[in-house]
Amino acid sequence: MRNLSLLTILALLFTYPLLAQPNISWTKTFGGNTDDYAECVVPIGQDYIIGGYSKDEATGFNKAHIFRMNNRGKRVWDKFYKDKKERTSVEMLIPSSDKKHIIAALSLMKKKSYRKIRMLKLDLEGNIVWSTDIAFKESINATSIVENSDNEILVCYDKSTSNDEYYNVGITKISGEGEIQWDKVIEHKYDDFPIGMKKTYDGEHFVLLSELSLDRNSTKSVIRMRTLNNSGKVEKTTDLDWLNGMDYTIDQFDIDEVGNVVFCGDDLREDEFHCAIFLADSEGKKLMQTSWAYGIIPNAANDVVFDVDGNILVVGKSLNILDLENDDNWDMWVSKFTPKGDLKWYKEIGGTYNDEAFSVAIGTRGQLVVVGHTAYAEDEKDVSIVELVEDGKGIVSKVPPKVWAVVVGVSDYSDKQNREGWGDLRFCDDDAQRVFEFLQSSKGGALPDEQISLLMNEKATHDNILAEAERLYTKAKPNDLVIFYFSGHGGPNIFAGHDGSVSHSELKEIIAASGVNKRLCIADACYSGTFNSEEISERRQLSEDEMNQIYYQHLGRSSEGMALFMSSASNETSLEMGSLKQGAFTYYYIEGLKGGADANKDKIITVSELYDYVYKNVSEKTGQHQHPQLKGIFDHDMPVGVTR
Repeated sequence: MRNLSLLTILALLFTYPLLAQPNISWTKTFGGNTDDYAECVVPIGQDYIIGGYSKDEATGFNKAHIFRMNNRGKRVWDKFYKDKKERTSVEMLIPSSDKKHIIAALSLMKKKSYRKIRMLKLDLEGNIVWSTDIAFKESINATSIVENSDNEILVCYDKSTSNDEYYNVGITKISGEGEIQWDKVIEHKYDDFPIGMKKTYDGEHFVLLSELSLDRNSTKSVIRMRTLNNSGKVEKTTDLDWLNGMDYTIDQFDIDEVGNVVFCGDDLREDEFHCAIFLADSEGKKLMQTSWAYGIIPNAANDVVFDVDGNILVVGKSLNILDLENDDNWDMWVSKFTPKGDLKWYKEIGGTYNDEAFSVAIGTRGQLVVVGHTAYAEDEKDVSIVELVEDGKGIVSKVPPKVWAVVVGVSDYSDKQNREGWGDLRFCDDDAQRVFEFLQSSKGGALPDEQISLLMNEKATHDNILAEAERLYTKAKPNDLVIFYFSGHGGPNIFAGHDGSVSHSELKEIIAASGVNKRLCIADACYSGTFNSEEISERRQLSEDEMNQIYYQHLGRSSEGMALFMSSASNETSLEMGSLKQGAFTYYYIEGLKGGADANKDKIITVSELYDYVYKNVSEKTGQHQHPQLKGIFDHDMPVGVTR
């Protein structure tokens, strides 16, 4: 699966090097590293409504979760919709035509089998206006919901036959008051799986896309488009014969204002890493097909939509081809294509964990909001949300950014901490001193005294660490960068201060409250893992003023996010090296910022370049006993330093 030649990788890296990319306005990650999931998003005015599920710690069951977020990434409210006997999750959301309500489809599951669908009408505060269950003896699974011009709701789902011999398409119509008006089944003597149903722009017709498996003993199938009227009657059927024999499964589709249909599919061939986009007219005639391999569009496509200009947006996940040792390193991926299939831009977002995008929506300002998750391990994931702004569609700050840093190093622990097992260390205070001096140097940004704080040993108490972080970070503006560095003992979800432990959650709350969108946390602690540049001539050295000017220019242009740079994985210890007279992680962290990490020699060191450098050297220096981690949803090109 990962057997790529060097020539292949280089070709892929330089195929589209000059494509303009959108900027990340903000990123947010919510959850408790348990099992939090986002499936869908819809814009409401300037805000967003997001649906998915969270694990109920008391029962271990998933509970449906819907929350409202404003356009700066702050949650306005959270609501959970539980069932006493069954697992619940939000499968899809649509705004009502009056823009005052949300229609939600919840799946109710017993063990791993879908049992029924619960439809909710909610006000914009998440309160239930009405609730209606769609249930039969057979299991059903919702694939789409639409609302007609009379505020009636049509729910499309797959429904098995009574003997589970095959599946058919089922449709239920619900009145605006929540009463079921009729149920219908489009029945065949073979599997007919609904891909989804979309409303056409006249409001009275619906396009149903489904996959018919004509022979269970082979891969013979056909993609069928049906046009239905408001009574659920099929008025027109079109088989997309040109898709026959292709090695793609169709997962999502959308309709534009003239009836063109775009749909995306994933390659069924086991050894391939790519998906495809197809465009057809209202008669089912193919207008366009495009596909690329290895990260130009998502390796798995989860959602596709038209934008207001008729371009095509697709989101999903992409294998990080540069991390050849890790088959689970996926990134969120967003791509934009013209109706002719030409790639306009692509964006890769994520860290060293499994990041995946599931849904995309377009806001009132033309911004894109992408929802998905960051998975650290099986059943350990958080909801991740990213807002993207293309050039000319967002407000760019003209105020130069600043950097605010709190640097902490603890080698000398209190007697109380010693009794609790936190023995004294040798080099952590020296590590912190070196980082502090580096950040005040020209290569580190030349931070003035009022923008940086150093806490070491007896001054690095629990209260002092939190107080300094709050004091400095509250001064920061949204376009600034905040840095938190810690060297010392660590445990699961904690940093051990001189007199007591500081929890990761306490620090995250302070950082989140600052409103700053560029955030970098660096931790050289045991178990810390639980937490297009301008060319510059290499023929001359840069002056200190030039270095600072370049650094802050690139920082101001970079997209935003939260990067957690940890010295080791969650089950590893971080080593102090006598030969280096400091921690291995901090040593290579500073060496990388001094220029060792500038892989492309453009004088700007990005967070991804720094991670690659530190990971390689720390892993080798420690005999593969320590492996740094880079977590979070952030811009891979966020600058962290500049070199001569």
